[in-house]
Amino acid sequence: MNELTLRLAEERDLAALAALIAGQNRNPETQCIHSETGESERAVYEEMSTLHGNGELCFVLAHDGDRLVGALGSELDEEMGRGWLRGPFVLADGQAWETTAAALLDELAARLSPSIRRLDSFLNAANERGNAFYQARGFSRVTLVHVYSAPAPAGAAGPPVPGVLALEAGAPLAPSFAALHDATFPETWITGQGILARLGGDYHAFVHARDGQVVGYLVASLELGSGEGIVDFIGVSPEARRQGIGRGLLQAALGWFFQETGVARVNLVVSDDKVDARALYESVGFARRYTGVHTRKDW
Repeated sequence: MNELTLRLAEERDLAALAALIAGQNRNPETQCIHSETGESERAVYEEMSTLHGNGELCFVLAHDGDRLVGALGSELDEEMGRGWLRGPFVLADGQAWETTAAALLDELAARLSPSIRRLDSFLNAANERGNAFYQARGFSRVTLVHVYSAPAPAGAAGPPVPGVLALEAGAPLAPSFAALHDATFPETWITGQGILARLGGDYHAFVHARDGQVVGYLVASLELGSGEGIVDFIGVSPEARRQGIGRGLLQAALGWFFQETGVARVNLVVSDDKVDARALYESVGFARRYTGVHTRKDW
C-alpha cells in the first residue's frame, strides 16, 4: 500500500462509498450495524444521500492512488452534540488495517464540529477487530445489543387490536404521550415533543390510554433507504406492565406495517439484558438477526 490520501466525502463519492459499505456489511466480521440499511448498494446510497443532503453525515475517505481503500464516518446531531459512527471500513489486513483505521478516525475527529461531544459505535459482535480498535482508543463498552426482525406474514390480516389508537400530534393524549416517552427514555436521541413534530406519513405512534392518560405507546417508522419497518420505541408505564399492553401495541404496529405500508420486514433493537422484552418480541414473530456491541466515548 502506498501513502494514503485522506479527504472528506462529497456528493460525487457516495455511490462508490455505498458500494464499499454494502460489501463490508455482507460479512459479519466487517459489518457496522448502524450503517446497515436493507441489503443493496442502492438502499445504502439513498439513505446516505438523504443524510448528506440534510447536513447530518460526515465521512472521511482513504485513497491509495485512485483506489478507495477505506472510509469512516458519523451520522450527526449537532443540537444534541452526538455522533453515531459508521465504520471503519478498510480494504486491508494486519497492520495496514490498523494504520488506515487510525488515520481515518484521527481525520474524522479533526473534521467534526466542536459541538459533537459524544460518539457511539455499533458493530457486529463478530467484528472483533473493529470493536477492539474502538476500545483501544478510549471507547467504553455500553452493552450488548440485538437486532430483531419480523417478516411479513403469509396469512390474512388479523382483527384490529382493542384499546390501541393511532396518535395525532394535536390530540388530547399528546402531552401524556410525550411525558411517558421522556420518563421512559430520558437520555435518548429524541424527545416526546420531537416525536410529535414528526408524526404523519412514514412516522406513526400508537398509544394505549386509561382515564385520559397514556399508559403504553409505540413509535413506528419506515427506514431511509431500505423502506423497511422500524419499531423505534416501545414503552409501558410501570403500573401497567404485564397486562398485555406491549403485545397489543406490537400487533397494532405490525398490522400497520404489513397491511398498510406493505413492507417486507420490520426491525427493532433491544439490549441483551431486556430478557422479558426479548421474549415478548419473539412471541409476536420477531427473531434475532444480528448481535452488536455498543461502545461510546465522551469528552
